[in-house]
Amino acid sequence: MSGSPLPAVEWTKDGAQLGDGQFDGKSVRFRVESAEMKNSGLYQCKLTNESGTAMSEAPVTIRKVFTKPEFKVKDAFVDTQQTPRRDVKFEAKVSGNPFPSISWAKDDFPIKPSPKYDIQRIGDNISYALCKFREKKCGMTN
Repeated sequence: MSGSPLPAVEWTKDGAQLGDGQFDGKSVRFRVESAEMKNSGLYQCKLTNESGTAMSEAPVTIRKVFTKPEFKVKDAFVDTQQTPRRDVKFEAKVSGNPFPSISWAKDDFPIKPSPKYDIQRIGDNISYALCKFREKKCGMTN
């Protein structure tokens, strides 16, 4: 960027005026912190001084990046054996964007949180604990 006298800088998005951006005497910048999809649009920079006007524009598209759900550890669950009347716990790390919904099942029947079934999610760690384990309540699918 150049001009004498130094040009005034005007930024717009879809025709609406934005802030001044940054100007160091040689180049101009406009920064959007933590961009979201609503920040997509046509951005224009207009430079004006007594000698005239110059303009540059660029379309900007912000997209969500989706990733499929997956277990972060291969073979997250293995055969588990426990003695009767002892708790048993299954744990895994999962990822995906957006974060996947998690469901647990035993013999194809959904398991819901209750005093007997403790289901938790802390960050990307998920766990399912069968409390006061009984011999006939064994098994789980993911």
